[in-house]
Amino acid sequence: MIRRPVRLCLAVVALTLAAGCSFDIDESPNLLPEPRMVEPDVAPVSDTGPTDGDAGEPDACVPDESACDCLQVGDWYRFTTLAPSSLGGDERHPLVLTLRNLWARDIERYELNVIFVITALDGDNISLRVMNAARGELGTGEICRLPETAVDLDFVRDPCDRCRVRMERPQRINIYAGTPEIPRNCAPRLDVRHAIPVTNIQLQARISPDCSTLEEGFAQNAGIPEPALPEICTCPGLNGPAEMCGDIDPEYSDGACDGCNGNFQNLQNLMVALNGGQPMPAECPDEDGVPGVCIDAEFDGARWPMGEPPLCP
Repeated sequence: MIRRPVRLCLAVVALTLAAGCSFDIDESPNLLPEPRMVEPDVAPVSDTGPTDGDAGEPDACVPDESACDCLQVGDWYRFTTLAPSSLGGDERHPLVLTLRNLWARDIERYELNVIFVITALDGDNISLRVMNAARGELGTGEICRLPETAVDLDFVRDPCDRCRVRMERPQRINIYAGTPEIPRNCAPRLDVRHAIPVTNIQLQARISPDCSTLEEGFAQNAGIPEPALPEICTCPGLNGPAEMCGDIDPEYSDGACDGCNGNFQNLQNLMVALNGGQPMPAECPDEDGVPGVCIDAEFDGARWPMGEPPLCP
């Protein structure tokens, strides 16, 4: 049985039908194609440079050089929102919603204050000193500076939109909440007492045209160092002001929140309990390679109208 010609004919028919057309047999003599000269793909030039026909690279942008030049050295700002958007890479982790609610309440009561002052302006470079502040008398909106939490950060304007700024390199900040005497997070053995360290943070935001607010702020792939977790305790179950957390007791000992008091819960244990009994993944290392639990967050800010807050007593 001869199969190959049949298969070949079927293949030719199939290809012809797929192409949607018929074919005719060309019985004319075979002719080789004439060679074609390929012209170089270059734009015409003149003695003075490219001509009007030059299609060259278009400009990436034409920035407004005066945009957001209302920033002033000495201006103070305060975060008006700070909302975690994911923890350990999980946007639906139970602690994300818990922390969003806690931090929103603490900001509204002026117990969680991330503040900063513009220290230098040099062209497209902006230098800030970022720190935390503690709540003053309840209900007054008064805050006071905690200089031990301060860090210096450098920002640069976007080359196409000078109202959008970002940090030049990741750095570390601290998060304190409460009053000068009563912290909402208890960490007596950390370098910055009672403050949550956040490492490798990269901030970006957009300045409003009148420089009165910060919008579209975002912090991505920051990390809470894994070794710091067992040293941090918090009192998340209390809806009232910081005073409901109670005074810190250096003699208190329960094996989890030593040096705090019975109202605090260990942050590492809390994370494990809310993570199905498993440790949180630590995939965001700091500058020294120390593992950290990833945290992303959104924020907004506004100019602090009362100038430099006083130092905490």
